[in-house]
Amino acid sequence: MTTSDPKDRILEAAERILSRQGIEAVSLRSVTAEAGVNIAAVNYYFGSKAALLQAMAQRFFLPVNREQLRRLAELEAKAVVPSVEELLVAYAWPIFELFDSPRGRDWAQALMMAHNARPEASPHNMMGGDEGTRVTSRYYEALRRALPHLSPEELWWRFERAHNLLMANQGKRLMPSRDTGEERTGRDERVWLITFLVGGLQAAAASAQKAEGR
Repeated sequence: MTTSDPKDRILEAAERILSRQGIEAVSLRSVTAEAGVNIAAVNYYFGSKAALLQAMAQRFFLPVNREQLRRLAELEAKAVVPSVEELLVAYAWPIFELFDSPRGRDWAQALMMAHNARPEASPHNMMGGDEGTRVTSRYYEALRRALPHLSPEELWWRFERAHNLLMANQGKRLMPSRDTGEERTGRDERVWLITFLVGGLQAAAASAQKAEGR
Protein backbone atom coordinates (compact mmCIF):
# COMPACT_ATOMS: atom_id res chain seq x y z
CA MET A 1 0.00 0.00 0.00
CA THR A 2 1.50 3.32 -1.11
CA THR A 3 1.59 6.07 1.50
CA SER A 4 0.40 9.61 0.85
CA ASP A 5 3.42 11.08 2.61
CA PRO A 6 5.77 12.42 -0.10
CA LYS A 7 8.95 11.46 1.74
CA ASP A 8 7.78 7.87 2.26
CA ARG A 9 6.63 7.69 -1.39
CA ILE A 10 10.06 8.76 -2.54
CA LEU A 11 11.77 6.14 -0.34
CA GLU A 12 9.38 3.41 -1.48
CA ALA A 13 10.07 4.35 -5.11
CA ALA A 14 13.82 4.23 -4.52
CA GLU A 15 13.50 0.77 -2.95
CA ARG A 16 11.47 -0.51 -5.93
CA ILE A 17 14.12 0.74 -8.36
CA LEU A 18 16.86 -0.85 -6.25
CA SER A 19 15.05 -4.20 -6.25
CA ARG A 20 14.38 -4.18 -9.99
CA GLN A 21 17.50 -2.59 -11.45
CA GLY A 22 20.19 -2.33 -8.79
CA ILE A 23 21.81 0.57 -7.01
CA GLU A 24 23.27 2.23 -10.11
CA ALA A 25 19.73 2.91 -11.38
CA VAL A 26 18.80 4.83 -8.23
CA SER A 27 19.09 8.52 -9.05
CA LEU A 28 17.13 11.60 -8.06
CA ARG A 29 15.67 11.75 -11.57
CA SER A 30 14.63 8.07 -11.72
CA VAL A 31 13.14 8.25 -8.23
CA THR A 32 11.21 11.40 -9.19
CA ALA A 33 9.60 9.58 -12.13
CA GLU A 34 8.87 6.42 -10.12
CA ALA A 35 7.33 8.27 -7.18
CA GLY A 36 5.26 10.64 -9.32
CA VAL A 37 6.64 13.75 -7.63
CA ASN A 38 8.59 16.70 -8.96
CA ILE A 39 12.33 17.10 -8.57
CA ALA A 40 11.80 19.93 -6.09
CA ALA A 41 10.21 17.47 -3.64
CA VAL A 42 13.14 15.06 -3.86
CA ASN A 43 15.62 17.91 -3.43
CA TYR A 44 13.63 19.27 -0.49
CA TYR A 45 13.68 16.01 1.44
CA PHE A 46 17.10 14.69 0.42
CA GLY A 47 19.09 17.08 -1.78
CA SER A 48 21.55 14.48 -3.06
CA LYS A 49 21.81 10.81 -3.89
CA ALA A 50 24.11 10.34 -0.89
CA ALA A 51 21.43 11.69 1.46
CA LEU A 52 18.79 9.52 -0.22
CA LEU A 53 20.96 6.40 0.23
CA GLN A 54 21.52 7.30 3.88
CA ALA A 55 17.76 7.57 4.45
CA MET A 56 17.20 4.27 2.65
CA ALA A 57 19.79 2.60 4.88
CA GLN A 58 18.11 3.95 8.02
CA ARG A 59 14.74 2.66 6.84
CA PHE A 60 16.26 -0.71 5.97
CA PHE A 61 17.70 -1.07 9.47
CA LEU A 62 14.52 -0.21 11.38
CA PRO A 63 13.52 -3.86 12.03
CA VAL A 64 17.12 -4.59 13.11
CA ASN A 65 17.13 -1.66 15.53
CA ARG A 66 13.84 -2.74 17.08
CA GLU A 67 14.92 -6.34 17.49
CA GLN A 68 18.24 -5.25 19.02
CA LEU A 69 16.36 -3.14 21.57
CA ARG A 70 13.93 -5.98 22.31
CA ARG A 71 16.77 -8.43 22.94
CA LEU A 72 18.61 -5.94 25.14
CA ALA A 73 15.49 -5.30 27.23
CA GLU A 74 15.11 -9.05 27.66
CA LEU A 75 18.70 -9.35 28.90
CA GLU A 76 18.41 -6.38 31.25
CA ALA A 77 15.24 -7.81 32.80
CA LYS A 78 17.42 -10.46 34.42
CA ALA A 79 18.84 -9.91 37.89
CA VAL A 80 22.48 -10.05 36.78
CA VAL A 81 24.45 -7.71 34.54
CA PRO A 82 24.56 -9.22 31.02
CA SER A 83 27.92 -10.55 29.92
CA VAL A 84 29.83 -9.04 27.02
CA GLU A 85 29.11 -12.15 24.94
CA GLU A 86 25.37 -11.95 25.65
CA LEU A 87 25.33 -8.28 24.69
CA LEU A 88 27.29 -8.83 21.50
CA VAL A 89 25.09 -11.74 20.40
CA ALA A 90 21.96 -9.65 21.06
CA TYR A 91 23.46 -6.81 19.02
CA ALA A 92 24.86 -8.89 16.15
CA TRP A 93 22.28 -11.58 15.46
CA PRO A 94 19.53 -9.26 14.15
CA ILE A 95 22.11 -7.90 11.69
CA PHE A 96 23.02 -11.43 10.60
CA GLU A 97 19.38 -12.41 10.19
CA LEU A 98 18.54 -9.36 8.12
CA PHE A 99 21.39 -9.96 5.70
CA ASP A 100 20.38 -13.61 5.42
CA SER A 101 16.94 -12.53 4.23
CA PRO A 102 16.10 -12.22 0.52
CA ARG A 103 16.50 -8.43 0.76
CA GLY A 104 19.96 -8.65 2.26
CA ARG A 105 21.92 -9.29 -0.92
CA ASP A 106 20.05 -6.57 -2.83
CA TRP A 107 20.86 -4.05 -0.13
CA ALA A 108 24.52 -4.85 0.54
CA GLN A 109 25.87 -2.64 -2.23
CA ALA A 110 23.46 0.19 -1.41
CA LEU A 111 24.57 0.21 2.22
CA MET A 112 28.25 0.24 1.30
CA MET A 113 27.67 3.14 -1.09
CA ALA A 114 25.67 5.03 1.54
CA HIS A 115 28.52 4.65 4.04
CA ASN A 116 31.21 5.59 1.51
CA ALA A 117 29.24 8.62 0.31
CA ARG A 118 28.65 10.02 3.79
CA PRO A 119 31.13 8.45 6.24
CA GLU A 120 30.98 11.58 8.37
CA ALA A 121 27.22 11.38 8.94
CA SER A 122 26.39 10.84 12.63
CA PRO A 123 29.77 9.67 13.94
CA HIS A 124 28.16 8.57 17.23
CA ASN A 125 25.31 6.74 15.49
CA MET A 126 26.44 3.57 13.76
CA MET A 127 23.23 2.73 11.91
CA GLY A 128 21.47 6.06 11.50
CA GLY A 129 18.10 7.48 12.47
CA ASP A 130 16.47 7.92 15.85
CA GLU A 131 16.19 4.17 16.44
CA GLY A 132 19.83 3.66 15.50
CA THR A 133 20.84 6.36 17.96
CA ARG A 134 18.87 4.63 20.73
CA VAL A 135 20.48 1.27 19.92
CA THR A 136 23.99 2.71 19.97
CA SER A 137 23.42 4.57 23.23
CA ARG A 138 21.70 1.68 25.03
CA TYR A 139 24.30 -0.92 24.07
CA TYR A 140 27.16 1.42 24.89
CA GLU A 141 25.76 1.95 28.40
CA ALA A 142 25.25 -1.80 28.86
CA LEU A 143 28.82 -2.48 27.76
CA ARG A 144 30.08 0.25 30.09
CA ARG A 145 28.52 -1.59 33.03
CA ALA A 146 30.00 -4.90 31.86
CA LEU A 147 33.47 -3.41 31.19
CA PRO A 148 34.16 -0.90 33.98
CA HIS A 149 37.93 -1.19 33.48
CA LEU A 150 37.76 0.71 30.18
CA SER A 151 37.65 4.48 29.82
CA PRO A 152 34.63 5.88 27.96
CA GLU A 153 36.85 6.80 25.01
CA GLU A 154 38.48 3.39 24.71
CA LEU A 155 35.18 1.57 25.14
CA TRP A 156 33.56 3.68 22.42
CA TRP A 157 36.51 3.02 20.09
CA ARG A 158 36.24 -0.75 20.65
CA PHE A 159 32.45 -0.76 20.22
CA GLU A 160 32.67 1.20 16.98
CA ARG A 161 35.38 -1.12 15.58
CA ALA A 162 33.36 -4.19 16.60
CA HIS A 163 30.37 -2.83 14.68
CA ASN A 164 32.52 -2.08 11.64
CA LEU A 165 33.93 -5.61 11.61
CA LEU A 166 30.43 -7.08 11.89
CA MET A 167 29.32 -5.08 8.88
CA ALA A 168 32.47 -5.82 6.89
CA ASN A 169 31.97 -9.53 7.51
CA GLN A 170 28.43 -9.27 6.14
CA GLY A 171 29.70 -7.59 3.00
CA LYS A 172 32.30 -10.31 2.52
CA ARG A 173 29.72 -13.06 2.91
CA LEU A 174 27.44 -11.47 0.32
CA MET A 175 30.10 -11.05 -2.36
CA PRO A 176 29.05 -13.39 -5.21
CA SER A 177 32.61 -14.39 -6.04
CA ARG A 178 33.71 -15.25 -2.53
CA ASP A 179 35.01 -18.75 -1.85
CA THR A 180 35.89 -19.00 1.82
CA GLY A 181 35.23 -22.73 2.02
CA GLU A 182 32.54 -22.14 4.64
CA GLU A 183 29.97 -24.15 2.67
CA ARG A 184 32.37 -27.06 2.18
CA THR A 185 33.46 -27.30 5.81
CA GLY A 186 30.13 -26.42 7.41
CA ARG A 187 31.83 -23.98 9.74
CA ASP A 188 30.07 -20.84 10.89
CA GLU A 189 32.43 -17.87 10.63
CA ARG A 190 29.98 -15.78 12.61
CA VAL A 191 30.59 -17.82 15.73
CA TRP A 192 34.32 -17.27 15.24
CA LEU A 193 33.71 -13.56 14.69
CA ILE A 194 31.66 -13.18 17.87
CA THR A 195 34.34 -15.01 19.89
CA PHE A 196 37.04 -12.79 18.38
CA LEU A 197 35.13 -9.58 19.10
CA VAL A 198 34.27 -10.60 22.67
CA GLY A 199 37.97 -11.16 23.32
CA GLY A 200 38.83 -7.74 21.91
CA LEU A 201 36.16 -5.94 23.89
CA GLN A 202 37.14 -7.64 27.15
CA ALA A 203 40.91 -7.17 26.80
CA ALA A 204 42.80 -5.17 29.41
CA ALA A 205 42.78 -1.43 28.94
CA ALA A 206 45.59 -0.08 26.81
CA SER A 207 48.23 1.84 28.73
CA ALA A 208 50.04 4.95 27.54
CA GLN A 209 53.31 3.00 27.48
CA LYS A 210 51.82 0.30 25.23
CA ALA A 211 50.40 2.94 22.92
CA GLU A 212 53.87 4.47 22.60
CA GLY A 213 55.39 1.07 21.81
CA ARG A 214 57.49 0.78 24.99
